[in-house]
Amino acid sequence: MGVFLTQAMQQISAQVASFRLNILPSRKPNIEQLRQHNVDVAFSPFAPDHNDIMSVRLFDDVARCYYDPAYRSPPVTEQDFDNARYVGLSFTKGASASQTDKRIIQAIDANTIIRTNSFATMATFIKGSELMAIVPSKLNTLGFEHLDSVALPYQPTPITMRMLWHKKYQKDPKHQWFREQIVASTDIFRTP
Repeated sequence: MGVFLTQAMQQISAQVASFRLNILPSRKPNIEQLRQHNVDVAFSPFAPDHNDIMSVRLFDDVARCYYDPAYRSPPVTEQDFDNARYVGLSFTKGASASQTDKRIIQAIDANTIIRTNSFATMATFIKGSELMAIVPSKLNTLGFEHLDSVALPYQPTPITMRMLWHKKYQKDPKHQWFREQIVASTDIFRTP
């Protein structure tokens, strides 16, 4: 997400005199933060199931397996994936996966030796080691750009990244403009 947020920050800063962007780490957005107006927007692959939370699709993605080619060969078979050691992301309770993804997640979970709260930190553990990570492909600029990646040995469920906000701001002109800037910044991820 760093790529489109950087792009959004540049677009917004060019148009307004004063602007601050405060990014809070979150695995699954805390809906109460939106309701209590502690945050203006949240980004999540999880669709909201609350009537007072609005959302828009930003882009679609697919998971890939990242590794350091200087320290290991690419995994090819399901057994290669099952026997590898991983760096994983710490998820909050309530995060879910499709049935197809659950099988590989269980195998990876059993072999995850490091858990972290950010994608960028995951990349630092992979570099210079035999560890691997399975992450969304469009996050490859968060330290993953110096690593190689391969497709997973099964068809992963597509990931849809969304922007969420409270309905109170749905028609607020400033908030609408802000959301438009975020959506425009994700054009770099869209395929024609």
